Amino acid sequence: MNDTYIKVRLSEELKEQALRTFESIGISASDAIRVFLTRTIAEQRIPFELKAARTPVFADNLEPEKLREEILKGKVAIDEGRYLPADEAFSQIRRNLDL
Repeated sequence: MNDTYIKVRLSEELKEQALRTFESIGISASDAIRVFLTRTIAEQRIPFELKAARTPVFADNLEPEKLREEILKGKVAIDEGRYLPADEAFSQIRRNLDL
């Protein structure tokens, strides 16, 4: 069998977490990627569902009362400490998207 290589850019943190996960289930990173590619070919699709975590809210699509309601939800979340500073939120997004 002729082997070939795929080069992937990802964060060190993502790599280490993935390697620990693969080790815990007894496979190598190469095996995990091989399984992913094999399933992708067999199913002719990504072998799991891809979807947004939640539907984003866009102010220009909302009636004034609904916009006020969404703003108040955001204020409550901030008051309760359920938010991330912008730099942390963008870092998390980059990690999730492997950027």
